[in-house]
Formats: sequence, structure tokens, C-alpha cells
Amino acid sequence: GTEGRIVYIVPRERERLARLTNLGIIPGARVRIQQKSPAFVLALGETTLAVDPAIAGEIYVKKV
Repeated sequence: GTEGRIVYIVPRERERLARLTNLGIIPGARVRIQQKSPAFVLALGETTLAVDPAIAGEIYVKKV
């Protein structure tokens, strides 16, 4: 239930940034973490996404 704002993203693969952007995972977006294991489940507005922990580690969020 922790809520935050995406500050920046440091993808290990260049293509990954485009995929995350298409899903709405962009700097400035507000996200809510609904689950951390086995995958991170993120809520962005009306959208809920499951993200692999390795990818979630590339997304830097500041608590709001």
C-alpha cells in the first residue's frame, strides 16, 4: 500500500525503457506498491502491473 512518485529509471537494457514508458512507468508518475513477492505489483491510476523484481530494482521511487 506504499505510495510514491517515480523519480528516475535506470534500465539495464535500452529496449526496456521504451516498454516501461508504454506502460505508463515514467518519471513523475504516482505508483502504489500492492505486493512485493514473488513479483512487484504496482498500481498506476486504474492500471495494475506485475513487474519482475530485477526490473523493479531499476525504478527509483520517492515516498509521497
